[in-house]
Amino acid sequence: VYLVGTPVVRRASDRSLVIGCDEGLQQQLVSFLQTVSDVVTLPVFPPSGRDRFADQVIFPLFHYTPPSVETGIGLSDWDGYKLVNETYRDAVLQIYSRGDLVLINDYPLMLLPKALRKERPDISIGFYIHCVFPSSEVYRILPQREELLRGVLSSNVIGFHNFQYVRHFLTAATRILGCECTANGIEACEDAGGTSTKVIAVPLGIHLEPYTKIFNSEETKQRIRDLERTFAGKTILMAVDRLEEKEGIPHKIMAFHKFLQKSPSWAERVVFVQLVNQAKAEDGDDEKAREERQLLQQVYQMGGECNSAFGAIGHLPFHFLYQDFNRVDVTALMVKAHVFMDTPLRDTLSREAHEFVWCQEEPDCGVLILSEFSGSAQSLRAAAICVNPWDTTAFADAIQEAIEMEFQDRRELHLYGQKHVFDHTQRRWAANFLDEIVTAERECEDERLQIPPPLDHDHPVAALRKASRRIFVFGFSGTLLPRKSKIQAKLLPKLHPVLFGNLKVCDDNLWTPDNPLTAEGEAQCAAAHAEWGTKVFAEADLIVISPMTRALQTAYLIGGLKPEDSRILVTPMCAEHLSGATCDEGRSLEDLRRDLPWAVSWRGLAELEEDWWKVERPEEPLRVAAFLDFLRARTEARIVVVSHGAFLGYIVGYHMENAKKHVMDLDEIQESKRSCERSSFNIGFAVSSEYEDAPLKQLAKAPLTCLQGLGRKKAAMIATLGPKTVADLAGWKFARWAEAIVILGPNEQDGSRDVSKLQRKMNINKALDKEWEGWAMSFLLDAAPSAFAGLTPAKDPVFKSIGIKNIKELGEWKYYRWAKAICTLAEVESENGSS
Repeated sequence: VYLVGTPVVRRASDRSLVIGCDEGLQQQLVSFLQTVSDVVTLPVFPPSGRDRFADQVIFPLFHYTPPSVETGIGLSDWDGYKLVNETYRDAVLQIYSRGDLVLINDYPLMLLPKALRKERPDISIGFYIHCVFPSSEVYRILPQREELLRGVLSSNVIGFHNFQYVRHFLTAATRILGCECTANGIEACEDAGGTSTKVIAVPLGIHLEPYTKIFNSEETKQRIRDLERTFAGKTILMAVDRLEEKEGIPHKIMAFHKFLQKSPSWAERVVFVQLVNQAKAEDGDDEKAREERQLLQQVYQMGGECNSAFGAIGHLPFHFLYQDFNRVDVTALMVKAHVFMDTPLRDTLSREAHEFVWCQEEPDCGVLILSEFSGSAQSLRAAAICVNPWDTTAFADAIQEAIEMEFQDRRELHLYGQKHVFDHTQRRWAANFLDEIVTAERECEDERLQIPPPLDHDHPVAALRKASRRIFVFGFSGTLLPRKSKIQAKLLPKLHPVLFGNLKVCDDNLWTPDNPLTAEGEAQCAAAHAEWGTKVFAEADLIVISPMTRALQTAYLIGGLKPEDSRILVTPMCAEHLSGATCDEGRSLEDLRRDLPWAVSWRGLAELEEDWWKVERPEEPLRVAAFLDFLRARTEARIVVVSHGAFLGYIVGYHMENAKKHVMDLDEIQESKRSCERSSFNIGFAVSSEYEDAPLKQLAKAPLTCLQGLGRKKAAMIATLGPKTVADLAGWKFARWAEAIVILGPNEQDGSRDVSKLQRKMNINKALDKEWEGWAMSFLLDAAPSAFAGLTPAKDPVFKSIGIKNIKELGEWKYYRWAKAICTLAEVESENGSS
């Protein structure tokens, strides 16, 4: 392993940072680094010293602060940035051997991947940006935006801390360079070096071993005892930040001040310790030094006002320490702190938040308050109270909630956070990212092997001139013509979804197994046959039919199909499936042969499994997605599908009328597939902003607080009923029972059937308390949830606290439906190989 980097020297006199040194000191540093590490270290000393373009243009812009006109955008600073990257390129190539993996870190080296790729086309490169990556609207401000993107895209893998930054990067690449993006990254293009670039989220973590050593040291234990004496009887709030605007230090002080104004009884019982490491601006950075002075003056003024208003002789509620702290001091204070506030205005991984979670122990585990603008909010949200630091009133309420939180709630947050910190260490991050580089390089090599070598024009031209007969064979699909050309569009496969006469024209509505068409339904099919059926079915190359009787009848009557028609395929892939509805119970092959003799020889019918309708099947959107994959893989040019209302609704995007058709081409099928995968379900409305970009599989495992509008208190109430995660809620048996009653209840007509017989068929009685067995479902809709077996009347107030008074409201509860949709979509993405 080689480490290549630029040493930073700290002056002993004023603790300021200096990059660059004379040749004598450079040699001393090289010798020193070779003796202190088992890893080969190669120091790089850029001729231009510190990189103004990276520090004063890229870093602020990535944190949503555009640079001023005078700062850093000049050509000299850009030339200096390029020179730094070229210096690193030369250093890497000096030690590089074929087969080595190169891991490049962060925004100062965004041009390095392309520089290395140009010299060594086969090199394996991973690039990880440790800070925020802004939205494309902010990133496009950069005059050098194209060069920086092209530089990074020469990597095999580009990594970010979370999915929000991945999305921002992909959007920037698409809008600025016109790159084609997929769920996995950037498609092969010239800007990406001719091969695809994988863009992924790999959450950062902390390295636990050094903290374990410090935590267990005798010096730390003694410091903890000192703090217990100093702050005896006090509730400790703490924060650890850098002296930078983006850390939001004034916002913390203002929120603390508002908390004391709202709850003055806490003034002499609480202390807020704000630690700021004394790392001065680098030598020559006058602008940053001026910003630091202004920020210090603001903090001193606000802290003084807080202590003046709420302090007393012998007690000051606010402590501000601007020093060079050692790890022992910080660790000891983290152990004793009751609340830790990590609330930057914009940042990526918060190491301090992870350290605080790691330092806490039961039974005195503290509470983490985390900014929703922090990169750690997605990973540690379920272990913290998330706030908008700009909303200082809500921030003050969060401080009070954290201080007064019950032990059980604190413990639940702590256990989740501790598990995440232990599962996502720095060591695991490195291993995962290196594995991704190896995998991506293998995939890129496969792409290179699939691309044929350039044609030697002279040889085929000479051969053609000599030949007496010539034949030209050209690829068609986008090779010579654009994919959207009118000529090609005419040759795309056509799909004709055809709807059977729906339940209103079927016998006995929902309650007859495999109900056939009524006379009205048959009349509608006859009219469709005369109007369009003969032509549509005659031109079809493939006719796919659901094995339900009503669908078979629809195809036969509208299409005028013959028993020996070889184009027909009967398959349960497109059958309707309303869980628990009697009408979706199929019939045996023997019954079908007896009642539908004209369909006996249709392909697929004889191959149906015995009791095929009883086979456990996924939710409808998942089955529709699989069915569309099947259709897209077919070679037939025109396909007719005869299926059911809900199933076809996912494909065409609306509920078709009885015995109607809809014509679609291949592109529309792809769009419909995406539509059905989302199930007309807008994730943005269902989940909070911190989870919008999380993968669906992660959402399914997330706590209920990820759902929009479900706060911590409501989630805690729901947890007392059973569900704690989105997946728990999606499979919650009481909600599923209630949903079945909501679906089936309106179809129950007084006097039309034996209610007890119907309930036996639907197994509703098994779900009900004995007192409610045999009741009509129309009455059950208004019953309290305790009508279900396993729920006592004592639980009804809990349901009311979350807005549910009866079974109808439970069956229609939006949070249950959102949870079910998320879990279904997670299965779809898993089936399709999405991440």
